Amino acid sequence: MNQHQIRPVIYTYLTFISSSCHKAGAASLQRNITSLIEAKYRFNEITMPIFLSPAIALMQRLRLLPKFVIVALLFSVPAIVVTGLLIKELDKSITFTKSERLGVQQLLVSQELLRLLQQHRGLRHLALAGNASAKESSIKKQQEIFSKLSALEKMQLEQGNVDAAVPLKAIKQSWENIVQKLAATKNKDSYIDHSTLINQVYKLNSQIADYSNLTLDPEVDTYYLINMFSKTLPDLAEGVSDIAGRGAAYIDTGLLEPNEDVLINSDVMLTKRDIGRIPGQLEAMFRANPEFKNKMDSQQGVVAKNLEFLERTKTEILNTLRSLHDKKPSRVFTSNETIATG
Repeated sequence: MNQHQIRPVIYTYLTFISSSCHKAGAASLQRNITSLIEAKYRFNEITMPIFLSPAIALMQRLRLLPKFVIVALLFSVPAIVVTGLLIKELDKSITFTKSERLGVQQLLVSQELLRLLQQHRGLRHLALAGNASAKESSIKKQQEIFSKLSALEKMQLEQGNVDAAVPLKAIKQSWENIVQKLAATKNKDSYIDHSTLINQVYKLNSQIADYSNLTLDPEVDTYYLINMFSKTLPDLAEGVSDIAGRGAAYIDTGLLEPNEDVLINSDVMLTKRDIGRIPGQLEAMFRANPEFKNKMDSQQGVVAKNLEFLERTKTEILNTLRSLHDKKPSRVFTSNETIATG
């Protein structure tokens, strides 16, 4: 049905509307509707041939096969464009995931290096307090630390992580300096040097997480998991290792450096506070991905064990020191003195 055939039907319909209306404004409404429809069809009669006439003329001159080719192109070009955009997005996602996996591999080695440095710090602190077996153990740890540094350096070269190469070089230099002056370093200076180096490794871990896009993970569950893996748990490990390193010397010898009991007490309070935040992060992660809960059930006891360690520290070290201080007359210690409680 063409436009000339449609027009009488429209007029018949409008006539029916006019005959059915009994209000005073019905005739005016009819005239307005008629005018709008007439204007629309006049516009279509003028503009549609202008836009379509070139395409109609082209299709009339072509054979059947070229017509099919043109129609196929009209449908295939948008599909090809959409497919290309999809492949591009998938390639970005694959590159992003690959970068994250490489970052996790480096973080595993770097965190193992961090653990060895924390152990070496505690062993040297204990050795300088007079423990011979701790001195032998610290020598073994030195070889393990050199090995981890070489492994991390090799991994970064293979993966092309140039951004983390400079911090790693500084870490390696700091470690070599510590080893060279081990024999002449005093207990307090040794502990400070080790702690400074450990802070350098923490910064390296943050840089690895940033450069490998781990801190930009878009998924809620893996975002919380990565945050715990790269920041929360290493921070807790540093607090616990600092308590263990300082407290072990007191348990072994009954001696503490000046103000070391204050440092242990602050570590206990801060670590206890940070441990209290872990259940909230786990709950958010489990809410986003319930499957994580079954996989991490075996690790749930770690929090309780660390809390138990903190309570033992308070009972066996801090409370003991308080009771001894209450019994003895107070005095001021100089920076070169050591608190003897035995």
